[in-house]
Amino acid sequence: MENILSKKPRLTEQELSEYWDIKRKTLQKWRSLGVGPTYIKIGARVIYPREAIVCFERERLFRGSGTRIDPSEAINKHLFGY
Repeated sequence: MENILSKKPRLTEQELSEYWDIKRKTLQKWRSLGVGPTYIKIGARVIYPREAIVCFERERLFRGSGTRIDPSEAINKHLFGY
């Protein structure tokens, strides 16, 4: 999939599940547990702002043997490509 984050300011649940190659049920469970990326809910529709997706990814960067990377180090766009 082409980098959809560079083209859209928000992703639907389906788009994000495809982008991360995870099941929609995973995103739904994360929402119910309060552990996934921040989202917007309008009626029954759930959308994820690009900034929330990028923030969630940055908080989960690791180097080598499971050493977590400080999110402030991940500001470099070359790590993400968007």
